[in-house]
Amino acid sequence: MKKLILTFAALLAVMAPACSGGAKNKKSINENKIIVLVDELRAEAEAAGLKSERESVTLPGIKVVSDNNLEFVSIGGIGIKLIKWGAKVSDDDDAKLAMAAFDGVKRLIVLDYENCDKALKERFNKKIGSTLEGCELLMEAKDEEETMSIYGTLSGDGSKINDIVMHAPESSALICFFGAINADELGKLVETAK
Repeated sequence: MKKLILTFAALLAVMAPACSGGAKNKKSINENKIIVLVDELRAEAEAAGLKSERESVTLPGIKVVSDNNLEFVSIGGIGIKLIKWGAKVSDDDDAKLAMAAFDGVKRLIVLDYENCDKALKERFNKKIGSTLEGCELLMEAKDEEETMSIYGTLSGDGSKINDIVMHAPESSALICFFGAINADELGKLVETAK
């Protein structure tokens, strides 16, 4: 999965300026609807009685939850501000490059629901698929048996990518970056990762 995400970032950074302006009538990604669907999945998993032995961590702006056979991370608000501040005062050049690329991101959500009941996974995949239907599909990456669909909205000149949602139904993973990502800075970050 990590290889697939890095490949996505590299391709997206290179292709974003070339793809700009191509999707005039596409609908925007509905952040609130996706958050509601994630919360519904968490509630359904809890109602099914699936328990985890790990503890959850909740701080202002940061949730790291391992419960009901799913892993959930949500970072927003003050959590994002603290991460950005930490990167700015860091001596790590890669951290500074990452913050330049992701400076416009306001919320990050990562959901791994691979260990959920098959029926819950199928229902969630169907709901997410329906929510993303009609949104701009930036690319689809395939690696062996996994497919990751990457949705987002490109700015008119391709310099920014707004509200990226990466969904891999076969591996039961959802990654969301709500806000704006700088495509040029993302390209520089990918170059240093090679």
